Amino acid sequence: MAQVHILYGVNVVLPPNFSSWSHWWESKKGKKLSKCSNIVCNNEATTCAHVQREEFNDSKWHVVPLCEKCSTKRGSFFVNDIDLQEIRT
Repeated sequence: MAQVHILYGVNVVLPPNFSSWSHWWESKKGKKLSKCSNIVCNNEATTCAHVQREEFNDSKWHVVPLCEKCSTKRGSFFVNDIDLQEIRT
């Protein structure tokens, strides 16, 4: 489990040959979006968000699948570690 917060206002260029960050995440993970990664949510994931871990002063950015409601959350929340996919910035 990882405590994260959404990175608002960041502009990360989508790698070539991908139509969305969801498409990129699915390609990296080898699976389709399914459940929202927020551990207290049971909704279907509809998008991916850029997040940063709060533990250990981690400065890396990640992409994680979330539902529409959770993709606009303010503050920190917990996601499943396995759903985090690091991006190079």
